[in-house]
Amino acid sequence: MSCSEKKVDANSLSKVNQLVENGKYEEALTLLTPLSNDFPNDENLKATQVRTLILYGNYLMFDSPLPPKEKYPGALKQYRSALEIDPTNSEANENIQMITSIYKSMGREIPN
Repeated sequence: MSCSEKKVDANSLSKVNQLVENGKYEEALTLLTPLSNDFPNDENLKATQVRTLILYGNYLMFDSPLPPKEKYPGALKQYRSALEIDPTNSEANENIQMITSIYKSMGREIPN
C-alpha cells in the first residue's frame, strides 16, 4: 500500500467530529494535526479539517464572548487555514471578505 492510498481510520474521525459537535474545536484540531501529517492525501480527513476550521471560525466570529479585537483575528486565522486545505471553499472566502471589510470600514489594518 503506497503512502497516497493510506486512509485515516473512521474511529479517529468520529472522535474529532464528536469534539466538534461539543464545541471543543481546539481539541479537535489538536487531534487533526498529526493525522494530517500521517495521511496527507486522505480526502475525508481534509474535508473534516476544513469543516472543523470553518465551524471554529464561525464560533469565534458569531458566538464567542470575546471582544472583537480578539475574535476577528482568531476567526480570520481559522478561515485562512481552511483555504490552505481547500482554496475554493466559498464559506471561508466569504467570511474572510466580511472580516476584511469590517477592518477596512474601521480604518484598521487587517491582521495577518
